[in-house]
Amino acid sequence: MPKNNTFETVTICSGPALPGLAASYLRALWAKGSKDAGPLRACALLEQLPLQQLQAYQQLCQWPQLSPQLSPPPCWLQLVSFPLQLKLVTHPRFPLPAMGLVHLENRIEYFCPLDSAIAVDFNCCTEAAQPHEKGRTVALITEARQAERLIWRSRAVYLQRLRTPSSRQEQPAVTIRYASQSAEWPLPVSLGWRYGRVSGDLNPIHLHPLLARLFGFTANIAHGMWSKARCLSELAAQGLLPEPPYQVEVRFAKPILLPAQVQLHWQSSGQSINFALCSADGVRCHLQGAVTTISR
Repeated sequence: MPKNNTFETVTICSGPALPGLAASYLRALWAKGSKDAGPLRACALLEQLPLQQLQAYQQLCQWPQLSPQLSPPPCWLQLVSFPLQLKLVTHPRFPLPAMGLVHLENRIEYFCPLDSAIAVDFNCCTEAAQPHEKGRTVALITEARQAERLIWRSRAVYLQRLRTPSSRQEQPAVTIRYASQSAEWPLPVSLGWRYGRVSGDLNPIHLHPLLARLFGFTANIAHGMWSKARCLSELAAQGLLPEPPYQVEVRFAKPILLPAQVQLHWQSSGQSINFALCSADGVRCHLQGAVTTISR
C-alpha cells in the first residue's frame, strides 16, 4: 500500500461482516466524479470470512477443491472486499462516475493461504486518474492482512468510456493462440446476473441487454473478474497453478457479449503460464494473462 499522508481516509466500521451495498448503490446513481479528486483510502476489519459465499462462488467459477486447508480461488478476496472498493468508487471525491465503469486490468498477488479463525484487515486506496484513448482510468489497490501479515493484494484499473471520435474507431481484432487449449465454455445471457448476485457487483452493463445499451454496449457483458476466475479454475483443474506465493495479471480486451461461446488457450514458459480467453471462432481475444511465481 503506498504511503501517502495526503490520503483522505474513509473508515468502515469493524464487525462480523462488511457493510451492505444498498447505500453505496444509491450513491452511485448520482456520483458524477470529482474534478478536485484527491487520493482516498478505506479500511475495514472483517472478523469472519463469508464461507457460504465462498461455496457459491466456487460453484459458479467451477473451482476444483484442491486442499483441505482454506486455499480459495485467488480472485475471491477481490469479491469479499468489493463493498470496501464500492465505498470509494461512490465517494464524492472519487474522480470518475461510478455507473458504467469498465474493468480494464487486474493484478493479484496471492502470498499465502487464509486462516479462517483469524480476522482479515482490508485496506483499499485510489491512485490518480489517468487519460486513456477511450476515456479516463483510475486504479484501486486493495490489501488483505491477517495478524499484520500481508496475504493478498490486488490492483484493479477501471475505465470511464467517453464518446470521442477516436473511441469509436474499432481496432482490428487480434487472437492469440497457445500450444494447449481447454474445452469450450458456453456462457448464458444470465451469467452477469448470476455472478452479480454472488459478488454484489450489480453494475447495469452486466445485468441486461437494455441496461447495457445505456452505456454504449450492444448486449450485457460478462464480469471481467468472473472471466479471470474461470480461467484460473481451468488452470487449477489442469494442475498448472503453483503454490502461493504467485501473481496473476490480466488485461481485459474485447468484452464478452452474452450469450457467448469462449475458449481458453495457454502455454507454460519458465516460471510463468501465459493464457488467453478467446471467442470460440478465434475472431476476438477477450483477455490475456499470466501466472508468475513470486520469489520468496
